[in-house]
Amino acid sequence: KAQIDANAIIQKQLTDQKTTDYERKIVDYLTNLLNMIRDEINDFEYLETKITNSNEGKTKTEKLMTGSDAIFKFLDLYLLVRYRDKDNPYFEIYHIKRLKYLLILIEKFLQNAIEEPISKKDKEYLVSILKYLYKTKIKPHFDYQENSTESGLKYRKEEGSDELFILNNSINIMLDNHS
Repeated sequence: KAQIDANAIIQKQLTDQKTTDYERKIVDYLTNLLNMIRDEINDFEYLETKITNSNEGKTKTEKLMTGSDAIFKFLDLYLLVRYRDKDNPYFEIYHIKRLKYLLILIEKFLQNAIEEPISKKDKEYLVSILKYLYKTKIKPHFDYQENSTESGLKYRKEEGSDELFILNNSINIMLDNHS
């Protein structure tokens, strides 16, 4: 009887160890994914070029925008060009696709963080970091576009849904329901 009890205890310890190792791997995976999301946000760049005419001639000024500011510029131009000039392939450019895939990555992160069997403490911590990044670096730009009368959004509303905005709404719902 003592041997059977000892074997049961050892088996339980092995099972607990496997569970702990699996949770640790999932938390490491989510942490790496979160770092990749942070890096992707910060790596966006947009070079704004302005040419002004004066008595001395034309003057060219350039301003490099990075991170959240660059995301804003790409989202703004995307809407303006896509819905005013439907034949312009601008909305297919690399940075717009990159923004789309970033949103998909964020959505995937949230799905994994919510569904995977990790501790509540780890889940809350990881989701709170993503929530901060998203609500401060990306969401304000979508909100601006939705509330702006000057943006291309008024054209988007006439035509129906837009994939970027659908992803944004999905992420917002997930963050609001699991924070």
